Amino acid sequence: MLLSEIRSRVLACRRCPGLNGPGTSAAALFGRSRARYLFVGQSLHGDLADSIYAQIPFLCKSGRPMSNAFEELGWPPIGSDRQFRSAISTRNPGKTRLRPPKGTPWALTNILHCHPPNNRPSKPEEINNCSRFLSAEICALRRLRAVITLGADARRNFAAKYANGASPKRGKIIQVHIPYEDANGNQEKSLWFAAVMHPAAAMRMGGDAVSHWQSSLVKLLQKLEAICQ
Repeated sequence: MLLSEIRSRVLACRRCPGLNGPGTSAAALFGRSRARYLFVGQSLHGDLADSIYAQIPFLCKSGRPMSNAFEELGWPPIGSDRQFRSAISTRNPGKTRLRPPKGTPWALTNILHCHPPNNRPSKPEEINNCSRFLSAEICALRRLRAVITLGADARRNFAAKYANGASPKRGKIIQVHIPYEDANGNQEKSLWFAAVMHPAAAMRMGGDAVSHWQSSLVKLLQKLEAICQ
């Protein structure tokens, strides 16, 4: 399944009561099909002026430390100021068509592709309903080499649902075998799995926490680059 088709299905999904409706919205994977690294958060969060209107994960304050780390590695940031202003000015979910430049090595998504009202925790049935979309996204990224979860909830839920409970300690890398289904039936993809603190948590800590978070992410990605070559 192509990423564009997955996106259409995510935006049309109404499986979970109270989600993906007025004031909540949803966002599918943001990235290119040749991305090597998939960053996975827990759910679509943020205020209605950024990620939710634009339907792009991490197009908000918590995404800026990630963008800084990407730029330090010579990678494109999540969105330029011009792209950000364009995305939020539409005020029309589903109409945004921003895409990272060709060759962008990262992609962004969430365990739960919707925005829970008032940023409440995701419910188990919502995570289960949404798992088919994340599985399809993993399958669609043909050159995917590693998954990096952001935050404890994303790490726990990804490990339980996709990695047979195998969960790396923060900043560590383990190898897992991710099951998925495509036109040829049940398949398995061998990937590296790493977990980091959510950037929003680092921002709440204040002080040097954000700069330390950025440098830690850069070191982790440099390590993955060496492993995945």
